[in-house]
Amino acid sequence: VSGLRAFDGEFNFAATEDLGGGLKVSANAGLEVLGRSSVSALDATVALSGGFGTVTLGSVVGLEVTVSTGFKELTLERPVDILKYSTPDMGGFSASLAYMDSVGGPAAGGSESASTKPTAVQLDLSYAAGPFSAGLVYASYAKKGATVGPALHTETPDRAYKLTGSYDFGAAKLSAGLSKANHSIAGV
Repeated sequence: VSGLRAFDGEFNFAATEDLGGGLKVSANAGLEVLGRSSVSALDATVALSGGFGTVTLGSVVGLEVTVSTGFKELTLERPVDILKYSTPDMGGFSASLAYMDSVGGPAAGGSESASTKPTAVQLDLSYAAGPFSAGLVYASYAKKGATVGPALHTETPDRAYKLTGSYDFGAAKLSAGLSKANHSIAGV
């Protein structure tokens, strides 16, 4: 065997510009290469940051939302349009509010139109100071302009929440969490 062959990889591009006055803008874009002929887009976001916090706009693949204790809340394996505001750290407290469009998988047979893709609004609250940290994530899901039958988004909860907490004793860390998701199917 001669030479080195690699067929899979990810390429991520990032840029940050200091706008002055405490403001900065950043952009991120990524590509995934699988084999010799498959290229797909990964995250593509633009963010404006300052003393007010951060506003992010873009499309995200494989979104994972985490609170301060490290528990993963939501994982989506398809592109999701997102508009998110995150506060700056305020003495250990922080929060974010996100609007996500096109959440969940397509309808049976992939026939879902843009007007019926579900949306989600998610609120994250967290506190981390010293050895103690806690977090609350609340998400509300809606199906836009659709007559929803049993075959459309039956796996998507109408709302979900997760409460987490941890305490670091130094030699060991104790963590606990509680989550709940409410599901409903229209027409049943």
